[in-house]
Amino acid sequence: MGPGAVQVPRVTTAPPADTLAKDAAAPSTAAAIALDSQTPKRISGQFEIRVEDLAVYPALEAVLGESIRGALSNELDEEVFNGAASGLNGLFTQASDVAVAGSVEDYATGVARFAALVDGSHAYSLSDLRCVVGPSTYAKYMGLMSSGIPLADYLESKLGSFRVSNRM
Repeated sequence: MGPGAVQVPRVTTAPPADTLAKDAAAPSTAAAIALDSQTPKRISGQFEIRVEDLAVYPALEAVLGESIRGALSNELDEEVFNGAASGLNGLFTQASDVAVAGSVEDYATGVARFAALVDGSHAYSLSDLRCVVGPSTYAKYMGLMSSGIPLADYLESKLGSFRVSNRM
């Protein structure tokens, strides 16, 4: 492994569990462990400027720094959502775009889509869910109404987080 690389152990077998009598021996199984290797990546950007330009334009350094931070932020979002340069699929699984679903998506199916994610194991209620949608999905959900309340507003009030990203 190269510098900065790490190996994270991951247990690949589940331990047996059982209800036993007071002095009964607990069942056991050999643990199988896999090592996941992770190599750090970096996102960088730079400008070339002349020292003379800094003397003429004192605010230039701050403006260039802001521009680089914006570019790095955009690229980081791209990697997180899509895994573009890393060859990965991104950290998040994207659902089908509901704007493409057209007439099959309505208020009830939108609510049902999120309610189905409440499994009692990883999410105990809608407030345990965090959601990032694309602008077209947000626009679609703002147009789906029930009792004068847009689906997007309903989800924003019920979910732990409901945000829009143009990276989706």
